[in-house]
Amino acid sequence: MESLETLEELNTATVVGDEQFEHSRPKLVKEELRRQPKKVILSEVRQVVQQMQAVHQHLEEALERSDS
Repeated sequence: MESLETLEELNTATVVGDEQFEHSRPKLVKEELRRQPKKVILSEVRQVVQQMQAVHQHLEEALERSDS
């Protein structure tokens, strides 16, 4: 069975004749709900890091101009 990435996929996925899937589906949904906050936090951290890198680059460029 493929890994399901989103809650939408979990909610719309159907597997005919797979009783084990029906028992494991709540676990998959619970796991995905648990991961969502981590994904959001990591996304925000990435954005902050990119912003800090941009500021650092601008500071380096300003220092190079002032040294000239």
